[in-house]
Parts: sequence; structure tokens; C-alpha cells
Amino acid sequence: MKRIIIFTALFLWACDDHPTFSKPQVMTCEVQTVSQGSLISCPDGTSSLVTNGIDAQQITIVQFCQGTTTYPTNFDEVGLCINNKIYAVYSANGGFMVEVVPGVYSSNGINSSCTFTVAPNCVIINH
Repeated sequence: MKRIIIFTALFLWACDDHPTFSKPQVMTCEVQTVSQGSLISCPDGTSSLVTNGIDAQQITIVQFCQGTTTYPTNFDEVGLCINNKIYAVYSANGGFMVEVVPGVYSSNGINSSCTFTVAPNCVIINH
């Protein structure tokens, strides 16, 4: 008998009016290109400035070896050109970001190894 009463109570609770939810208000914000990056402005008066790189410096990706990355079989190593200097992640000792000064280097990217020269102003010369 207790089972019938519990089942009836659960059934009545399940049939109770459920709360209705209204759709959230959709806000369309505008994106504007400005000298430092992009300015996002919304109708509620809020805005956000997304800057280009560090201290509004442009960041360009440079590839050390010729080829095309097709993960996971080919991995072409890349660096970041910031303010005419190349930075890359050195993977030894847990990995850390270093400046790649002008000179001759070798890359051991997966199926994409090569020897290359870093010249001033983020120029890469493949051998």
C-alpha cells in the first residue's frame, strides 16, 4: 500500500505545472577596426577593446621549414614575429618561450625536419 501512495504522489508531482522559461534576449554587438585592434560595442553601452598583440604590436606567424602541417603525421614548427624579433617554444626542460636570434638552426619537427637561417626582421631562409 505504501508503494501505491508514493507512486501516486510522484505521479501527481510530475504532472504539476512546470515553470516556463523565456528565451534570453539576443544582443547584437558591433565590431569596429581601430588602430590598436578591434573595438566591440554593444547596445547596452558596454564595450571591449581587443588589442593587436603585446602593447598593440602586430604578431605574425613564421614557419621554419617548408611544408604543410597535417596533424598528427606532419608537424611544421613555427615561431611568432613580434616587433621584428622571432619567439618560439623551446621544448626541452618542460618548454618555455625564447627569442630566436639571427643564426643557423635545425628543426626536428615530425616528418618536417630542416636546416634554416633566421635573418634580421623575422626573415627565414631555408637551406
